[in-house]
Amino acid sequence: PDRKSVFKGDVGAIKRVVWSAPFPLERIKTIGKAHGATINDVLVAAVAGALRSYMIESGDDTDAGDVTAMVPVNLRPENDTSLGNEFALVFLSLPVSMADAYDRLMMTKRHMDVLKNSPEPFLVYQILGVIGNLPVHQRNVKPTAAFLRQATLSRLPIWEEQAGRAADQPHNEDCVELF
Repeated sequence: PDRKSVFKGDVGAIKRVVWSAPFPLERIKTIGKAHGATINDVLVAAVAGALRSYMIESGDDTDAGDVTAMVPVNLRPENDTSLGNEFALVFLSLPVSMADAYDRLMMTKRHMDVLKNSPEPFLVYQILGVIGNLPVHQRNVKPTAAFLRQATLSRLPIWEEQAGRAADQPHNEDCVELF
């Protein structure tokens, strides 16, 4: 189980999204390349740093340990550009206990590398595929409260069902949004 933190609490309907100022994608690529990390490694480490700052401001002791989030892991071959979702959501320990940004990046990279080289993402994808193909009356799979309380990090677009299109959000092809 995940440790108690400012991010844990009763599951509710109220959600909040916060955008940062744009950050040049080229800078993120440069940081990643300099440390043998992916763009995703750099962004997840940045999110861990932002969560750490929020925890400190909220009086949560970051030395009490890291927190867990669900992150998407791509299951496609490197050059596959076909349409459709082929990713799995897996648990990742976010190193909020590390004050140094470099240390956070290196630990995030280590955690992500372990996940990418384990059978976990593939198994999660297959299990969810089996559940999704069950007849509706047999899909009685209820997530536990502990599962619902995990944070989820994703690059999925916001969707407005009423309009049937992706929601307007800050966009600049040379920038990415940091949380």
